[in-house]
Parts: sequence; structure tokens; C-alpha cells
Amino acid sequence: MPRAVPGQRFGGRQKGTPNKATASIKQILARVYTDEVQEQEWEKWRTHPDPRIAFETFKLAQAYQHGKPAQVIEFDTPTDLAFSDLAQPDGSRQANQPN
Repeated sequence: MPRAVPGQRFGGRQKGTPNKATASIKQILARVYTDEVQEQEWEKWRTHPDPRIAFETFKLAQAYQHGKPAQVIEFDTPTDLAFSDLAQPDGSRQANQPN
């Protein structure tokens, strides 16, 4: 029996083939929640008396329309680290050279 190579797949769905359960659920929901029904539901939540719920609805709508905003990750870089401190293409390391 041949050995598996890293990344080699055996069985399962082919790449790009949709999950049957997901596809059938989407079909059912498309029949139940027509565009008109979805618009009525959004309007109900958008005009909810509780402003927190209305704002969460607004945020959700924005995420669907424009995508979620990128999360910024901040970190401190040591001041004595320069790009020349990084590994070179041949795997060797070059010390930081002052200008």
C-alpha cells in the first residue's frame, strides 16, 4: 500500500463540490424565506423598539453588504531588530549592520 504524501487526499468530496446537506438547506430556506419575507424580517428588526437590537441588526447588515472589517493586531517590534536580521534565502542569518 503506497504511503500518503503530505497534502494528499483519499476519498471525500472533490474540491469545489458543495456539501449536499448545505445545498438542500439553502433550497428549503429559499422557498420559505422569499425576498419579500426577508425584507419584512429585516424591517422588523431594523425598527425594533430596543435601540441595541436595531443597532446589532444594522451591524449585521453592514457585514453582509461590505464584509466584516479587518481586525487590527498591534505588537511592539524590538528597536534593535532590522530586516537584515532575518534569515537569508540560503538559510543563513546576517547580523544587523549599522549605517
